[in-house]
Amino acid sequence: MGQVIYAESRIDIDSSMSESKKEQVFIHELVHAMLNEAGYDEQDEEMVNRLAIILYQVLRQNELKFKA
Repeated sequence: MGQVIYAESRIDIDSSMSESKKEQVFIHELVHAMLNEAGYDEQDEEMVNRLAIILYQVLRQNELKFKA
């Protein structure tokens, strides 16, 4: 549904999803990119999922707007 293109500093998202799903996928991929930038080359997918869910909820609950 999404992927980080590290060599191009880009996140690609499948455009066929709903807006809320695109936002969730963007946050998930953003967490991957952040961990990679912090030096974590190997990432546990369950941890990334949990962090992404929490970050998405915080952004939504605080009405911070972002574009996927």
